[in-house]
Amino acid sequence: MTGHMQKDGGALRRRFPLFLSVAVAGVMLSANLFAAETAPPPPGATLESLLEVAHRLSPTLKAAALETSAAAARADRADALDDPTLSLQTMQVPGHMAGMDQTTILLQQEFPLWGKRDLRKSAALAMLDAARGDEKATAAELDEKIALAFAAYWKATRGLAINVEATQVAADMVKITRTRFSQGVATSADLLSTEADATRAALERVRFERERRTAIAQINLLLARPASATLSEPRGLQPLPTPLPMIEALMDRARTTNPVLLAGAARVRSAEAEEELARKSWYPDLTVGAGPQTNFGAWGYAASIGIKIPLQRGAKESGEAEAAASLGAARARLAASEAELEGDLTSALAALEAAEAMDTARRGTLAPEATAFYRAALAEYASGRGDLISTLDAVHRLHQSELELLDTEMEGQAALARIERLLGARL
Repeated sequence: MTGHMQKDGGALRRRFPLFLSVAVAGVMLSANLFAAETAPPPPGATLESLLEVAHRLSPTLKAAALETSAAAARADRADALDDPTLSLQTMQVPGHMAGMDQTTILLQQEFPLWGKRDLRKSAALAMLDAARGDEKATAAELDEKIALAFAAYWKATRGLAINVEATQVAADMVKITRTRFSQGVATSADLLSTEADATRAALERVRFERERRTAIAQINLLLARPASATLSEPRGLQPLPTPLPMIEALMDRARTTNPVLLAGAARVRSAEAEEELARKSWYPDLTVGAGPQTNFGAWGYAASIGIKIPLQRGAKESGEAEAAASLGAARARLAASEAELEGDLTSALAALEAAEAMDTARRGTLAPEATAFYRAALAEYASGRGDLISTLDAVHRLHQSELELLDTEMEGQAALARIERLLGARL
């Protein structure tokens, strides 16, 4: 009896590692399934999901943010005093007048006067504003690129869906034509034409697949992800604004939100402060010093005061000329940016208006007409009454109408992204 129990216990001990392995594997499998169910889907379903990832991961935006941080650090202590100077002065009188020997230690500090420190601070703060504007402009440019890549991703995805329908129609046309050919109703040329259409549909699928892979790689590049990283299927594009704003309203808004203009105006303010600082370089600064003084063991105190004399006329005149030229250049660049902004906004708004008008016409008139013509022609051909040329023309017209609608949507999204980049904000 005891031996039998020992044998059973040994068998259980041998089987316990197997039971434990199975249990651990089951727990790990359950954990993986739970993680897969709870993990967030990859970005790509909407434009907003892509922008959110880009703003977190983009090295371009990180570099712009670091430049802003550097400008903030410079502005933080722009009005600080220069380091003081510690000097040792000794006077040794030869002969029997040793009583005049003395040693002086002075700590000297230069104090800029006439508001020079405030001007340096103002110039640095203005450059901080310029860096912030540059950072926003970088983000706006990245958003535009992502919006264009997302529109291309949507277009290729929708094109593939349309191609599936076109491929099925082409296959049906081949079957119908073969049937009619076997009945002696269709010619071999008709059969070749339908087979050529099927081949074109297959080639079109290859093109859309290539465009889709290219769009995915472009999006992942902008998001600082591996080129082959998975994206969710796009759900839809941004709706175009209706009614469209007037160009005057857009320009008024852009003058207060466009990051390029904001950065340009900040650089003008910085150049104005630098020009004023260059003019005040003719005004002397003050240096004050104090420290102990000794004479044969007797200690006392010494003080000094100094004034910087502006004798280097050439350097100061060159500094004034440089500051004036820099200010003029900053003002000219700002004026050019504002003029360019108005032209770009006008062009983008016109493109958006045209895209909306074409989209309305295609959806409201052309697409329904092409669909009705296609259905009637296909039904007649299937019943043996219609001719092949008219039927293929109807098929091509419907297919072309659907692809042109995708192009129109792409143009509208491109115009919208351009306007939002110029505004520096969502429309």
